Amino acid sequence: MPWPSVPYSNTTLRQDLTECFNVLGIPYLVLIDNNGNIITENGRAEITEDPDGVYFPWRRRFVYSLSSRLLPKLQSYPAVVLFIEGDQEEELELAEGVLLPVAQQVAKTRSNALYDLLFFIAPDDCTSDTLRQFTRLTDDTAPLLTLIDIPMARISVMEYGIHITEKSIMNFVLGFFDGTMKFTPIL
Repeated sequence: MPWPSVPYSNTTLRQDLTECFNVLGIPYLVLIDNNGNIITENGRAEITEDPDGVYFPWRRRFVYSLSSRLLPKLQSYPAVVLFIEGDQEEELELAEGVLLPVAQQVAKTRSNALYDLLFFIAPDDCTSDTLRQFTRLTDDTAPLLTLIDIPMARISVMEYGIHITEKSIMNFVLGFFDGTMKFTPIL
């Protein structure tokens, strides 16, 4: 373990850090940059999910691949979720190619925390099936673009027949921000 760690015997420091970082168990890995800014509070899960370190140092990404570890994020923030068929690297790259420019534009223009909007690619797996069931999304069509707003218990699905492109995704997302998006309840 070449990085700094807290000796178990240092009770005061452990308690302070537990409160500061909301530590729920050990081991707990927090990555901090040279300026003291938190890069990630969940380094342990990042290592598990990205053992080859492709995304190291695991800064906040604009587009995430949906996983069971990330499902809880949907409880706090609305999210654009692009359900895709399969889980091949090529499909994930294509999906990220159309979502990433929109996510970057939203991040640049909507820096207010009230407008936090997450972006996910949901490959065809158990996690996306769980999300579909929870949101009562009975259509298993893919690709399928949705905006899932669990905090407000609602979902919107992009109109069928519209090709999923950077432009169509941006128009869909703008409907969320300008209040014209049509939602259906999920509960």
